[in-house]
Amino acid sequence: YQRRVHGTLSECLFFFGMTIKFFPLFFQNVVKLSPTTVSLIFALSTVSIAFFSAAVQRISVYTGRVWAYLLSQVTGVALLFVMAFVERLWLVPHVIVPIFLVRTGLMNAPTALQQSVLMDFVPKTHRGRWNAVASVTSFGWCGSAAVGGVLVDHFGYGICFSVTAFLQLAGTTLWFLLLPVVPRERAAKPQPSESDPLVV
Repeated sequence: YQRRVHGTLSECLFFFGMTIKFFPLFFQNVVKLSPTTVSLIFALSTVSIAFFSAAVQRISVYTGRVWAYLLSQVTGVALLFVMAFVERLWLVPHVIVPIFLVRTGLMNAPTALQQSVLMDFVPKTHRGRWNAVASVTSFGWCGSAAVGGVLVDHFGYGICFSVTAFLQLAGTTLWFLLLPVVPRERAAKPQPSESDPLVV
């Protein structure tokens, strides 16, 4: 169970960095927004993440953490597909910017759920080891940004977005493997413990 859980989380993270580094360039060079507006968009993205994180946490109480994760990620990936294939929206800032903000919020919302699942299924004595593996995965996240740069240079933003969306969808489907492993929270009464990690 431990290897299935951590392997699933690691695979989901590996390719998620392919486009994030290029969104500021996309908004400035393609959508034709000013640097100040681009900065404001990314400031608002943190608000979006906070809002959707709270919403996903609340939804997970009724659906379970895995289903809440899947709902958030599949919706976020669908919005990235819209950004990739509906190029006429690129020149409509009042449409493409909200799509980006919602997509960013949804894709980052389940971070606390991911961590809580990992902490529930890895003994305390092994958590340092698994966190070390997660650090290697984070390096892969940065490496995937280099791949994204090659795609943008040679094929444009649309291809980069679409490839990222396909890879993210493939990684997200691995969470179906966790459905028989991770129970739904409402199936058991929660018992507070001082040793339990705090999820916000």
